[in-house]
Amino acid sequence: MQAIALLRLLERIEPRPTDVPTDIWMGESEVVVRFEIPGAAPDSLRLSGHRCFLELSGTRGSFAPEGGGRFLIAERPAGQFRKSVELPAPVDLSHVDAHF
Repeated sequence: MQAIALLRLLERIEPRPTDVPTDIWMGESEVVVRFEIPGAAPDSLRLSGHRCFLELSGTRGSFAPEGGGRFLIAERPAGQFRKSVELPAPVDLSHVDAHF
């Protein structure tokens, strides 16, 4: 019975779509920012920046279990997200190179 109550409680916890794991590192002549955004189509992403800030926003698609089942654990968030990071130097968006 406790396991069932725990599962019902966990079903109420919604993932936060703003959770975007990010790595930032400096190379010899560049700053590299890597965002992990599974489920987001490249055409849904928007990259913007101002001064020392870079912002990524977009939408992650939802996932449905195959075969009509139901999730026991669903940790991959879906929906709109926005992630801002502060960089060690001002951003010049004309020199930003994005890869998917």
